[in-house]
Amino acid sequence: MTRERAGLAAATRFRLDPDTAAESAAPRHSLMPRAILRGYELTEPEQAHAVRLLGRVIHGRISLEATGGFSHGVSATQDSWIRSLDRLDALLRNGPAS
Repeated sequence: MTRERAGLAAATRFRLDPDTAAESAAPRHSLMPRAILRGYELTEPEQAHAVRLLGRVIHGRISLEATGGFSHGVSATQDSWIRSLDRLDALLRNGPAS
C-alpha cells in the first residue's frame, strides 16, 4: 500500500504558508497524534515531543517502505512494524527521559 500511494506521504512533508495550512485539513489532522497519545497521560511539553516522535516513526516507516529499504532483510516487514510499535508503546509508558 505504501508504494502505491507514496505521493500522499511525500505531500505531508511540504511546508505550507499559514493561510493555506489553516484552510486545509492540517488543523484537523494535527489532532490525530494527540488523540492516539491521550492514553499515555503525557503533559506538555512531553506530549509535543511524543507527537514529534510518533511522526518520525511513521514517516520513517513510510519512507523506508517506499524506497525499498525493507527489501534487503529476511524478516517480514509487518513483523518489524509490530515490534517497532511495541517498542514505541514501551517507551511512552515509561515516561520521559530525564
